[in-house]
Parts: sequence; C-alpha cells; structure tokens
Amino acid sequence: MKKKMLTCLAIGMSVVMLSGCGILRRAAMNQLMNQPIEASETPSETTLPEITDVDVSGDWTRPNTGTSETLDGGTDDGTGTEIGTTTANPSSGLTASYLSDDAEKAMQSLQSDYNKIAWGVRYSPDDIDGLVISVSAFTDGYGSYFLLIGYTNIFQKDITVSASGYAKGTDGNNIGMIDSYVTALGTGNTFVQRVYCGDNMPNGEIHWDSLEVKEATNKSYVYWEADYAGGMNNSVLTTSYSIQTVEPADIYEVQIVLVDENGYILDYGMDAPQDRNVTQFTGEIKYYGGLTGKSKMDAAVFANPVK
Repeated sequence: MKKKMLTCLAIGMSVVMLSGCGILRRAAMNQLMNQPIEASETPSETTLPEITDVDVSGDWTRPNTGTSETLDGGTDDGTGTEIGTTTANPSSGLTASYLSDDAEKAMQSLQSDYNKIAWGVRYSPDDIDGLVISVSAFTDGYGSYFLLIGYTNIFQKDITVSASGYAKGTDGNNIGMIDSYVTALGTGNTFVQRVYCGDNMPNGEIHWDSLEVKEATNKSYVYWEADYAGGMNNSVLTTSYSIQTVEPADIYEVQIVLVDENGYILDYGMDAPQDRNVTQFTGEIKYYGGLTGKSKMDAAVFANPVK
C-alpha cells in the first residue's frame, strides 16, 4: 500500500497539498486504467467471527477490566466507566482499544485508510464482536465540535448496519444526533459518519437507541481502489478523487477525512456520486477555512461500493 504525506509547495496563489493512492491494495491510476483489479482478502491472517443478527441499545461504557482508572485519568467505582477523552495522544500514538486479540489484530491489519486516523477509542458493542465502532472528536476551521464515528466490518460476510442514538456532552446531555444506515458493508471496510455537536464539547460517550447488524441479503460489496489529489486556492482546499471498482457498482457516499501528520482529524467532507452501475467514479470535495496554516496533511478516503 502506497501512502504519501507531502509538504506544501507554494506555486503562485495555489498550494499543492495532497496526492496519493487510495483504498485497499492501491495502485497508481495509470496502472489502474490498464490492469484488472484483483479482489483483496482483508483483513488477513485473522479468525473472523460468524454473523448473527443482533440489536442492542443503551449507553456504551468501558468494560470492567479490574481497574478504576478512567480514560481521562479520573476514577470510578469499578463497575465500568464511560468513555472519556476521545482524541489519541500524538506523542504515543495510543488508541484506547477494548477489542479481543483477534479483533485488534484484524483492525491493525486493515488495508484501507482506517489506520491513517488517530482514533481515540474503538470497541465492539455487547454481542456484536464483528462490528468495530471507532470514535474521535475534532473541531473544524470555524470552531464547531464534531464526533467522527467509524463502523468497520470484521465479520466473515457483508453486513447491513442501522444505528440511531446521540453523542453526549461533558454534562452527559444529548449534543448531537446519530442516524446511520449502510448496506452491504464489506469485510475489512469502514463507513464513517460525522456528528455535529455545535459549540458543545463531546465527552466521547454515545447513547445508542438502536444498533442493529444483519447479514446483507439484497446487496453485496464490490472491491475498489482509489486515487486522490488536492490543492489550496484562496483559502479553499479542493480534494479530487477517482475510484475504480472491479465490476459495475453504486456508490452513495464518498467520504474524505483530512488528517495532520499525527493522524489528528482536521476536517471531513462528503460527496454523493450521481453515476450508477459503473466502474469509474470521479468527483471533488471542497473544504473551507482553517487549513491554510497546515504545512502537512494527508487524506483518508472511505466508500462502500455495492451491486
């Protein structure tokens, strides 16, 4: 997998910010145009769980591991503490993980852009060992708070995820609604959602009204690869992408998360391709404000083609 992190190069009014190859065993686009894409086996060398339809609800709290230390350095009564600080420490690269050894190995071996992001915490909800939820908080260029939620499938089969709930603020109140639906999420693939929290700082805890996982039956995942490039002009960063699939597919959302050299989230953008039943998708996403002072950044590209 090829990754690039480029220092900005001033060229007149423009600044070259980003270029690189995208998702899951990538190749340069000139190669993609001339060579067939081979299906990926991801994640590799892991034992993946079988899927059983399940629906859970309630607050997700830290599992009781026999310690009273919370994520943000506080204490609790030993019955399990709520998620605290959600941003990873760039000096240590630490993500708080509450996964089994097999699940953690699967996540670390993902051949996607998932591990470009300094996730604050990742866990599997009760009884859903094959779905990994990852969370990080960030602010945009205008000072608004957001949570980024990632849903990663490490089941052996495609799954459909339906979720609703809300992010909690430092006072425990609802500060941002969550309404997610992704069909035929492929093994090893991640779907991300940005949750707007306004001027309220999220504490990282999520209350799930419902989180339902089922084996996908009406759609199936299609393997894909991507390329991207970006540049700055008049304080607007434009990131273009090109995605190729192994067979005709539909892509309903392309999500590009900008990160700094430590993996901290700088901004999030989404595009909705209009083409259907094709093998080539192109588009661009614009980011406004707050990025002009960044000398280095990278892009994490997410999509979930289905047929």
